[in-house]
Amino acid sequence: MEPDGPFDVAIVGGGPAGACAALHLARRGRRVLLVDRAAYPRRDASSGWLNARAVPMLQALDVRLDPLLTRPFQDVTFHSADLTRSAKPVFQQPPGYVIDRMALSNAIVEAARGAGAVVRCGTVVAPIQSLEHEVRVSFEDGTVSTARLLILAAGRGTGLLAGLGMPQPNKGQPVVSGVVEHDESPGTPTRIDVVLGLDAEGGFALCAGGGPRAWVAIHWLGPPDEARTALIELCGRLHDSGMASAALAGSAADAPLSLHPAAFALDMDTHVGKNALLVGDAGGFVAAASFEGIYPATWSAQIAAEVVHEALDHTNAQDTLMQFEPRWRHRMAGYLRVPHTDVHFLLPLVFSNRAMADRMGAAFFRGENL
Repeated sequence: MEPDGPFDVAIVGGGPAGACAALHLARRGRRVLLVDRAAYPRRDASSGWLNARAVPMLQALDVRLDPLLTRPFQDVTFHSADLTRSAKPVFQQPPGYVIDRMALSNAIVEAARGAGAVVRCGTVVAPIQSLEHEVRVSFEDGTVSTARLLILAAGRGTGLLAGLGMPQPNKGQPVVSGVVEHDESPGTPTRIDVVLGLDAEGGFALCAGGGPRAWVAIHWLGPPDEARTALIELCGRLHDSGMASAALAGSAADAPLSLHPAAFALDMDTHVGKNALLVGDAGGFVAAASFEGIYPATWSAQIAAEVVHEALDHTNAQDTLMQFEPRWRHRMAGYLRVPHTDVHFLLPLVFSNRAMADRMGAAFFRGENL
């Protein structure tokens, strides 16, 4: 049984990357299947931040953003790891918004559904088969959907690559990431504190305060087995400095942590498989300076949708799919590239030189080179 199939394109992964790809293609009249293992709408809050550059891209797709963009931030402070030094970069406009990542995904999925995409959520995808002229997506309940092409946006560490003839990414520096969050009393303006130099490799933490939900996101590049201790100690220092509540600091011991490669899109040989493209976190499309993933995820999805739309009009779609690699590299490489300078060496200058603090702010929040 294949309701409303076969499809022009199947998209596995209903996060920002997959949902954006579905929305782009559905708006162009393609028959789109969007699949995610999580139930829709997603109800668990997940704190994060959205690069302001992503807003025009999403607004152009008629995604309902107004309820989500209530916490712009312009008050940013960089801190040394021991919190004894600080510097405030200056931004002429808010560089981003504190958001609920799940609410954003829900909004994009809803827009894709409104544009005509078939959304199938709350179901597990079995191994995917890429045949000569079609892709078969099998589900745990025994049903199968077919599509001519596939976009894989199933997040970090997806195990679905083998069926597409694509190796598991094994490049990129290992990073341990985790978020500690707690409800707070609203009423104060949103502020962002960035704690730099947590480890010798350049790990950092991003802290959002001002309510109604405060959080600390750590990206630890040191020995993985030291990440938990580093997070607990950091939250303790933040509490002692008045930058985090006791409740938030007390949650650090139980915060989920994940080990994964850091931004690795530029290190991958290819994001093109047989009848398939790899986008979003699954393809390492993450900003190297800040590890922010929503903007590069939606950007990579936009380019993938352009290529897939063109490929569907050709008999030999694979030749057209191969254009994805040079296109995204031409447009996105500058944003994704690791800073050319030794960031650890620059840290003392960030706290003593106003111009360097501004440059660090531009690199961290806008992807500009140091």
